[in-house]
Amino acid sequence: MRYEPQYAKGEILVAFSKSIDKDFARKFGEVLGYELSDDEYRHGYNIFIYKTSPGKEREAIEKFKSHSDFVMWAERRDIKLENRWNLLERVEKMINNLIDNAEIPDKEYESKIEELCEILRKSL
Repeated sequence: MRYEPQYAKGEILVAFSKSIDKDFARKFGEVLGYELSDDEYRHGYNIFIYKTSPGKEREAIEKFKSHSDFVMWAERRDIKLENRWNLLERVEKMINNLIDNAEIPDKEYESKIEELCEILRKSL
């Protein structure tokens, strides 16, 4: 089965081609008629979340894309993908911690491996 995104209603992502601060991103969005979200996007650089009217995401994307001198890309926000990345980051931290402490007693090691497996099983 192919991947089916779960898009956030009333939110888009905009990636800027140059390094900008949050104040510039806020003002840029306001000029186009969109509000910058207070949420930080943690999966890339110079990517900001903008609020749109639900159902008007595609229209907002096109407005941002028309400013290609500043905007590298604009797309709908995929919450499902972000959740998968967050889970994988969590598991990666757990694995790195286990690598750093691989000489722990066997029962503790097995318990931590089982905890990782359970977390991954629950995510399916």
